[in-house]
Amino acid sequence: MLQIEQQTKKPEKNKSFFFSSLYWSLVKWGYGDLRNHLIDEVLKQDLSGYKFLHFCMNSNGNKNEEKPYHWTLLVLDTEFDEWRHYNSLRRRDNKEDPYLKDAKQIITYVENKSANKRRRGTRKFANLVSVKDSPQ
Repeated sequence: MLQIEQQTKKPEKNKSFFFSSLYWSLVKWGYGDLRNHLIDEVLKQDLSGYKFLHFCMNSNGNKNEEKPYHWTLLVLDTEFDEWRHYNSLRRRDNKEDPYLKDAKQIITYVENKSANKRRRGTRKFANLVSVKDSPQ
């Protein structure tokens, strides 16, 4: 879906960057050197040539259980400075999506690691959208 949308809107900038699917676990639980290698060092790179940054999350919906059991997708659209969260189990009763809380932890981590770049003129990513028309 994202690729098709991207091709029609802006085909000249149709690059996506995918972070390791371990990202969520490494942010939540630490693991020092591995987190530094797979996340922190990547965030130091120039990712400005990418339209979308993808964070595949296998999380537990903000529950205390350690084993994750559900995949969601968090995407940063660098063109519109917008985070989008795709969840096939999104709640329909207008209560907060517990997986969105997990996504917010990723956003906080990325923004904290990118803080030194913002001081040099990069804008802060302002917006988080729970995509309502994501595949169910």
